[in-house]
Amino acid sequence: MTRDEGIKLMKKFDGKRPYSLDLFLDFLDLDESEFMNIIKKHIVFPNVEENKKLETGEKLDDQDQWILHKE
Repeated sequence: MTRDEGIKLMKKFDGKRPYSLDLFLDFLDLDESEFMNIIKKHIVFPNVEENKKLETGEKLDDQDQWILHKE
């Protein structure tokens, strides 16, 4: 990967709420506030907690093909 390709991917995905987050939270049986409380414990300087509504990222190309088994 070139530096320019890396920058392009960073701009595409960084700071965005993953499109699949709701599916992930459902699988873990967590709500978003519980998940964010866990995440806050892992923020490392120079990053800071931001209480802003994040733009939702793009749906992944293969997401419709995911098979989930929740028992």
